Amino acid sequence: MDVREFLEGFTADELVGLGVLNPYGSRHLLQGDCVQPLLDLMSVRGVTRLESANWYLAANGDFFNPWSLGIRSGNISQLGGWGNVFKGQNTSINPFFPPD
Repeated sequence: MDVREFLEGFTADELVGLGVLNPYGSRHLLQGDCVQPLLDLMSVRGVTRLESANWYLAANGDFFNPWSLGIRSGNISQLGGWGNVFKGQNTSINPFFPPD
């Protein structure tokens, strides 16, 4: 499923409340600590994979992010921190992240 379409099915406040987005001023960010809440929400909604043209996250933790600083694809269990899952992607996959 398209990640933007999935996230647009909720309000920003709902996603913040679920821990899927972190609020910073007028910006709502996808960051490393958002990975597990997003996976949990995917599970509840029966979504097995979220994707965009150059990014994906699967329900089993497999991911691809060409902007990652290190491991660009594989499973989140391989990562020391989960921030690289979303590194450089907020502008393209997060409909609640305003452009600069």
